[in-house]
Amino acid sequence: VNVLSISKRTGGNIAQVIRNTSSIISDRIEVGQEIDMMLTERRFEQKVLNAVPVFLTALLSVSAPEYMYPVFNTAAGRLTMTVALAMMTAAWFISSKLNDIKV
Repeated sequence: VNVLSISKRTGGNIAQVIRNTSSIISDRIEVGQEIDMMLTERRFEQKVLNAVPVFLTALLSVSAPEYMYPVFNTAAGRLTMTVALAMMTAAWFISSKLNDIKV
């Protein structure tokens, strides 16, 4: 609005001002949509990468229980799984913070 009043007072080309403003607004909208699309891709990747270890552990527990027996029934296995769970939780938290971008 200020640009139009200044352009009118100084005798500027109002049509050109409107075209430039329209171009700037459409560029900003396009950039915002591209950022949203990229963030959506990253969020999906985050969900997949967070689900893979859980899925593989469940799959191995069902398909090869003798292979997973030491993991769940020995002190070293439980310690390893506790550390792995803590690291997965930290990775989820960090990736959530990295993907939490406001546009």
